Amino acid sequence: MDLPNQEHYFCGGTLVGDRTVLTAAHCVIGYRTTQSTSKPLLTVHVGEYELYNPTRSNGTKYHVAAVVIHPEYNVKSLTNDVAVLQLVKRVEFNGVVQPACLWPANDTSLDDIPGTVATAVGWGRDVNERFSNVLTERTHPLALKKECEKQFGASFLRSMGENSIICAKTSVCAGSGGSGLYVESNGRMFLRGLVTFGPKTGNGHRCGVNTLTAFANIALYTSWIQQQQEDNSTLEADYEIGGQSSEVD
Repeated sequence: MDLPNQEHYFCGGTLVGDRTVLTAAHCVIGYRTTQSTSKPLLTVHVGEYELYNPTRSNGTKYHVAAVVIHPEYNVKSLTNDVAVLQLVKRVEFNGVVQPACLWPANDTSLDDIPGTVATAVGWGRDVNERFSNVLTERTHPLALKKECEKQFGASFLRSMGENSIICAKTSVCAGSGGSGLYVESNGRMFLRGLVTFGPKTGNGHRCGVNTLTAFANIALYTSWIQQQQEDNSTLEADYEIGGQSSEVD
């Protein structure tokens, strides 16, 4: 994942602006921006849906200029597992490529979660431990709090913070970290969560079956994300191409 000059998919992300991608902090902690650099840190592929046949998707590569990890991210507990990627160039939107809306910062409560239908996407590894070629999409209801606690443990979830985790009745596979959970409202697609962790399956890279997946509640981070967008709005696009170019799709 961190070998120079080699491209391979390892995590998902969501476009939320013409130069901003959200992903999980655990995906990019090794690439955090600590000082000025003239080389791109990562490569984001936008508009692709076939992992092993990218030319058929007509996607576009965008180099990452800055990786900003949430300041309170805890690598052991995975609390605040959110990161902002700022791209070197602006993404050109079209009929296929559009940004998702951020969930409102004033709506952090999970009281209305039961019964809400959400969509999760990703290229996680399949039962043969190979990444799916086609971007998978699964639509399932969000889970009750008690179901989430049964899956992951009430004390563990409480330690992560009030309303910090949303559970969905969809079992994503290893490699889907950072991928989005989306809820449609009034014809617009909102980013509700980011894949943070799933259950231990005991089978390596394979998927869980009939299990829940834990997503970071994006509403808790909307204000912070918007601040990062403002702080990095003047980043110059004068970067040498040829640094580490692993992919976040």
